[in-house]
Amino acid sequence: MRYFSVLKQYHYSIQVVTRFILAILGGYVLTAITISALTIVFPLSQVDAVLVSTTISIAIYAIFFIAAFAISSIKKATVLFLVLGGVQITFLSLIKGWL
Repeated sequence: MRYFSVLKQYHYSIQVVTRFILAILGGYVLTAITISALTIVFPLSQVDAVLVSTTISIAIYAIFFIAAFAISSIKKATVLFLVLGGVQITFLSLIKGWL
């Protein structure tokens, strides 16, 4: 019985830490994939495309970070990040000719 009371006590803290891990790691990976795709898609010179996509990446990372906390369920947020990552990797693979 004591085990469940301790679990309830730390339940909120565990959720917050889990969301931070999802926001930091998931946001980083999704932002990196997005930057890679944007540098290819932008019709600019390679240097300009990298600079523009790096500038945009700050906003993209902030959006992913906010989304990790705005979505009601950790499960939904994780699934959304995995699906977005899969779609972006597929898109990047198609652009680069890996598939």
